[in-house]
Amino acid sequence: MVKKSRLKKGLTLLVMSSLVVQLGTGALPVHAESVKSVVSEEKGEVTDSGEVKVASTATDYTVTTENESWSNKTIDGDLYIGPNSLVTVDGNVTITGNVYVYGTLASYGGLTIEGTLNARNDGYRMEPALSQGQFQMIGVEPNSINLTNLLRQDGYDIPFIVKNEKLENGDTLIKGKTLPFLDMTLYGESVSVNADGSFAVAVEEAIFDDAQFILKDGFGNTVSKYTMNFTVGHKSFDEVQVTWNTEREVKEYALYIDGHLKETVSGDTTSYTFKNLDEGARYELGIAAIDTHNNTSEIKKLSVLTLISEPVIDPLYGMTNTVTGRAFPGTNIQLLLGGEMTLGSGQTGDDGRFSVSSRSVGPGVTINIQANTGIVRTGLVSVLVQDGTAPVKPTVNPVTDKDVVISGTAEENAEIKVKLEGKVIAEGTADENGNYSIAIPKQQAGSKLFITSTNTSGNTSQATEIIVSDVTAPEKPVVNKVTDESTSVTGTAEAGATVTVKADTIEIGTATVDQEGNYVVSIPKQQVGTQLEITVADKAGNISEAARVTILDVTAPAIPTVKEVTDNSTEVKGSAEADSVISVKVEGAEIGTATANKDGEFVVAIAKQQAGTKLSITATDAAGNVSEVKTVMVVDVTAPDAPTVDKVTDNSTVITGSGEVDALITIKADDSELATTTVSSAGKYEATISAQKAGTKIQVIATDAAGNTSETTEVTVMDESAPKVPTVNEVTDQSTVITGNAEAESLVSVTANNSELATATADADGEFSIEIKKQQAGTKLTVTATDAAGNISSAKEVTVLDVTAPSAPTINHVTDQSTKVTGTAEAAALVTVMDGNKEIAVATASVDGNYSITIPKQKTGTVLSISATDKAGNISSVKEVVVTDGTSPVMELTSKVTHYSTRIIGTVETGATITVKAGSKSIGTVTANEKGEYEVKIEKQKIGTKLSIIATDAAGNNSKAILVTVEDGNYPDLKLSHWALDKIMYLADEKIIGGYPDGAFQPEKNTTRAEAAKMLAIALDLPIEDVPSGYKDVSDKHWGKNYIAAVSKAGLFTGNPDGTFAPNDGLKRAEMAKIISIAYELDASDKNHFSDVKAGHWSKGYISGLFENGITTGYPDKTFQPGEPTTRAEYSVFLARAKNEEFRK
Repeated sequence: MVKKSRLKKGLTLLVMSSLVVQLGTGALPVHAESVKSVVSEEKGEVTDSGEVKVASTATDYTVTTENESWSNKTIDGDLYIGPNSLVTVDGNVTITGNVYVYGTLASYGGLTIEGTLNARNDGYRMEPALSQGQFQMIGVEPNSINLTNLLRQDGYDIPFIVKNEKLENGDTLIKGKTLPFLDMTLYGESVSVNADGSFAVAVEEAIFDDAQFILKDGFGNTVSKYTMNFTVGHKSFDEVQVTWNTEREVKEYALYIDGHLKETVSGDTTSYTFKNLDEGARYELGIAAIDTHNNTSEIKKLSVLTLISEPVIDPLYGMTNTVTGRAFPGTNIQLLLGGEMTLGSGQTGDDGRFSVSSRSVGPGVTINIQANTGIVRTGLVSVLVQDGTAPVKPTVNPVTDKDVVISGTAEENAEIKVKLEGKVIAEGTADENGNYSIAIPKQQAGSKLFITSTNTSGNTSQATEIIVSDVTAPEKPVVNKVTDESTSVTGTAEAGATVTVKADTIEIGTATVDQEGNYVVSIPKQQVGTQLEITVADKAGNISEAARVTILDVTAPAIPTVKEVTDNSTEVKGSAEADSVISVKVEGAEIGTATANKDGEFVVAIAKQQAGTKLSITATDAAGNVSEVKTVMVVDVTAPDAPTVDKVTDNSTVITGSGEVDALITIKADDSELATTTVSSAGKYEATISAQKAGTKIQVIATDAAGNTSETTEVTVMDESAPKVPTVNEVTDQSTVITGNAEAESLVSVTANNSELATATADADGEFSIEIKKQQAGTKLTVTATDAAGNISSAKEVTVLDVTAPSAPTINHVTDQSTKVTGTAEAAALVTVMDGNKEIAVATASVDGNYSITIPKQKTGTVLSISATDKAGNISSVKEVVVTDGTSPVMELTSKVTHYSTRIIGTVETGATITVKAGSKSIGTVTANEKGEYEVKIEKQKIGTKLSIIATDAAGNNSKAILVTVEDGNYPDLKLSHWALDKIMYLADEKIIGGYPDGAFQPEKNTTRAEAAKMLAIALDLPIEDVPSGYKDVSDKHWGKNYIAAVSKAGLFTGNPDGTFAPNDGLKRAEMAKIISIAYELDASDKNHFSDVKAGHWSKGYISGLFENGITTGYPDKTFQPGEPTTRAEYSVFLARAKNEEFRK
């Protein structure tokens, strides 16, 4: 089995001759010495980077291993002529790829090689015999060789693919395919290649992480090498060397270990040694190339396992039959006695551990161990089997933080060691009775001591663990000041201890001291003079000496309460803390003091103060604590003088006067507040009010800042206003009464052109009604009101409105060709033309009353409504006019008129009458149908006869006459005696069939399927649409595409199973019978009418339908000949008879 590094599934093998860095891509691929192509595992695509991954298919190539003779054939891809294989070419052979001659090639001419011919000779010589790897070109027919090349040791393209898979035993199976005649080695060992080029080899994990396939041809040339792109080797047990090939444009290489950058070396370096590694340890090594532009390639990673210099054996005790330890993974372990006798053997696992069964040996015996890695064999490693019985654990007496000696019992004469945190702090020896007493330094409480005993055989007992107990009381705590406001006691004490606070032997709070030695104990507030006792208890329960503190008084008296002080007061009264001294100050100056009695009440005598003065009152207790200041404002209780008021009229909107400075002035009328304002520093005030009626009584009051109200000053509003302007309702040129509203009981006057027309008195509600004569529209009337005081209102001007509608306009004749509507209307009136509710045009009548309005042409029968609107907006009654038909009908002739024609076909306006004349004689007339189609039946006319065709619509409008000369309707190749002449001319007249561009009809020519489809589609008047035909042999450019699509859609024709229509194929008579029977729904019986149409024939029913409906009689010999093609004459007859029963037999 080949030994190599592990290959996991998907690991990439790289084909290389030198390491190449692709700049800027981040990839680190390699060039191939000679690789045609390789296939990627994931998707199977061909790559050019030289990477060989798992592949399932190879590229196209051909291999010969025996003699072969070829002619008239093409070889796709490369050709490899194997050793002992002769390929002889006898003409017309093409090879699209390269040719590699390992055997022999002989061409007698006609060989074409599109690639390169690779062989060991380079000419076209004729030689009597060819050796392996040569070729000959024999014969006169030329050969076409693109290029020739000598097979050299430099290597050349070959197919090579590999893939791998993990086996159940942990090995990796590498398998692939190449040329069957190549010699292959892996790690210098031969790999067998099968006759089909396949190979397979299993590999297992070894020391070195490289894998190289070398392939050679029969001439000893090294064809290719396939290898990892760097190799790893062990220089010693703690060193690993990495080697690689350099490439130009690489500035430096970065070396990694376990994902971390180890070092950077120059670009011309080819190896690097990782040093000071642990023995038997696994590392992930990596290398990346950095180019001159500082682009870094992908890191190429490889996992390695360092060697172990010699096996490491676990200690052996007592009677032993198993030896354990560690060495390099996969190492063979051998146990020896005296360097010769084998006690047992085994192997290390993947983790390097081993456990080898041995013959039993006892204490004092030396065992030899040797390890063999397969590469190196270590020397003998010796290990002594020791006494395996350890003494019992020693006993230890309690140890406190005050002890300087540790004592207890152990095995007699045993060595006693005392450890603290892994360090020996004392040691001694037990006496013959097993007692020991060893001096130790004092230890901190809570320290863990470990005591072991070692007997004279060197066996050490398990450790006895003991914790140093705490017997030292903590120091007295330090306590900070505590007052009657305090809610906690604070201070310092031993860290971790518990602080207890008592008042009069009653516990009021506890807390734990933090790691910095600080504590905070929450307590309820205490009275002044209370004594507190504070103690500390450590974790061992040791209690400190008590610290004592007394509660201090730091509480100020409550803020005094003070009764109202006014600008008339001579005392300040209130309550405060009993026996406290009360002080009254103004702006810092004391104006009086007194002492509160035992009930806390006080009276302080003061001088009268001005309103608004701020008094500051405080209380001071016996301890000198001063209360917060109570501020009291001296209240104003003196009313201001009554304000003065200036004259107020019914036009006044401002009231003025004088009053106390800063007083609030309130103005009322009938108990409703009109306005408020403030007296200025000059003693004046001004307030905006709404105008009041004459005689209204207004009250004015002043209120000072303290809310004191003056006596009321009352004034009466004086009358000085004219009446309001009268309101007048609309006055028109039809009015005989003027109405409106004015000041109650005022005299209302109406004038026109400075002449009074009439007067009237407004009633108690101000309403008035004045009779006048009718006034002309536009007359200006002036209306005024005069009150009882003689005050005259401003004038109200009213213009007499025009409310008389104009006369209806007149309208001239309007047709469907008219673009103007004309007539007469009121001068300057706006004339509007409407179509229903839609306005279509407007215009203004001239001063003469004429109008002309441009309109779009209207349809015949449209009803237009015309009205006139004068400048006042009065609209006349509507005048209607109906649009008459004035358009000549447009007529088209759609049929050709020949001497065979019995009808003339075309299109015209619906309902029009069409008349055909020959000269002045009418030879036919008809009325167009609702679609505007007409068909005039006529007698056949002689060639050259001139016809005139005219259409007349319902309104009597005549169309332009169409002049037609009767043409010769004969086809030049269709004799008058032809048996199908009348049917053909009927279809031609119907425009169902036509001749060829040269004018011929070709009656005996076979009808194609495309021609039949077109004739049937026209005859049935099927809808013809520009759509795809649906058949792959009828393109969008085919002339009959749309007709074929129409008959297929109608179910009259079907295509072939392969999706074709065969448009140019002749129409068989059986096919013709089918499509005509289906198209015209012909009924048929099961009878046989023709000798060549038997029961079971696919078209029998259709053919019977033709016979029984008088469309065919068959041939004189009573046959139908269903498989024969249908001529154009035959198809015309069949179609004419099906369409027109007059032609049927």
